[in-house]
Amino acid sequence: AYQILRLQSEVERLTQEMPAQMQSVAPQKQVGLNPAELNKNKRKFAAHLIGRADQGPASGTLIWEIKHGEVFIEGFKYSNGGLQVNESGLYFVYSRVEFL
Repeated sequence: AYQILRLQSEVERLTQEMPAQMQSVAPQKQVGLNPAELNKNKRKFAAHLIGRADQGPASGTLIWEIKHGEVFIEGFKYSNGGLQVNESGLYFVYSRVEFL
């Protein structure tokens, strides 16, 4: 207990001797969340789907194949033949057509 009291007195004495311009009024620890940590935990949304060719042109809607080939869905929900997007934002959409 004596050493703690002596250290507190020493810190107080040194603080009083320190010039005013060297004393910081800013918080000495980070307040809030680190922006780098926020971006690190952000979910990435991506999907790669293949259109099924067995649908006739009369159906009017392209059905996506989600079980065969190089397909994946991350961050979206597949429902009734389409992708359901549950978060607002900007998304890049591309398509490629191959004639065999």
